[in-house]
Amino acid sequence: MASTAPITSTPVSEPAKAPPRLSDERKPLSALVVVHDPALKQRLVQVLAAMTEVGAVRGAHTLEPGLVAIDGGMVDLLLADLDLPEEGGPILIRHARRRLASCKVLALATPATAETRMPAALNLGALGWLRMDAAQQMSSAEITGRIRQFLAD
Repeated sequence: MASTAPITSTPVSEPAKAPPRLSDERKPLSALVVVHDPALKQRLVQVLAAMTEVGAVRGAHTLEPGLVAIDGGMVDLLLADLDLPEEGGPILIRHARRRLASCKVLALATPATAETRMPAALNLGALGWLRMDAAQQMSSAEITGRIRQFLAD
């Protein structure tokens, strides 16, 4: 004879979701592009603005607005033109590394400038450099890839 006991089901609880760890969450970077060439500055600002890692981007053509932005403390990523007048690129890099120790810096330079100024920029804390002439001809995806490569290292 078959059992007439009612069939009951035990509710299966879903596994508890672990709360997100703060180390897994990255706040978007605040980027600053200081380049004397207006077209290149605008291009780099647009490339950075399209990156998911970047939340805000500002651009400047000269040293002074760059220094003011760094003093404001809202710069996580700096792209600094080593060809700025009066050694402006190295001054920006030095200032950023002193004021914002966690600021990541990429130098921008022509090959001739890179040869003479890149060793000092690296000593000041630059992660590497993008060739200005190549950046003008690279696709946005290529520039994004290079920037991501520097940030990952």
